[in-house]
Amino acid sequence: MSDDRDEPPDADDAELRRIARRAARAASPAPLSKPGKPEPPESAPHAPHPVDPMSDAPTRREIDAELRAAEARTETRIAQLNSAMEVRAAATDHKIDLLIGKIDALSITVAEVKVEAKADSRVTRTTVWGVGIAVMGLVVALWVAGLNAQSNMIAAFQAGMAIRSLPQDSGQPKVPSR
Repeated sequence: MSDDRDEPPDADDAELRRIARRAARAASPAPLSKPGKPEPPESAPHAPHPVDPMSDAPTRREIDAELRAAEARTETRIAQLNSAMEVRAAATDHKIDLLIGKIDALSITVAEVKVEAKADSRVTRTTVWGVGIAVMGLVVALWVAGLNAQSNMIAAFQAGMAIRSLPQDSGQPKVPSR
């Protein structure tokens, strides 16, 4: 019997069919006379057959021995078929075990990727929150700087108005008012 790895799967099926055909042929009754020799003609159905010492007709013991041989061949074929089926079953079981191992490895890999994705998700969320807080701080700082600049401009304008309202010296040119 060949291994599944040596031949394609159809070769085993063909071999099993060939063994089954041989078993069927062995189980069929064997002809009592040898091929090529004609059967003696029946002249009368109840007439006794003449005894010919040179005839090729098998004796009862020979027929019994042929039947036993055919039975032994049939049992051998059945045993071969059983062993072929057991080899197939073992190969199938082995392949199923390999597939289960691969599925287990894939499930472990998927679990690892899931844990890594969760960790990456935490890092990403932390980064987004950090950047958001930094942007908010920048907005507040710019707002405070704008308020500071505005208050400085208002103070400078008021200082200029206060200087203008002071009495002027004759040595200085007057600033025309509008």
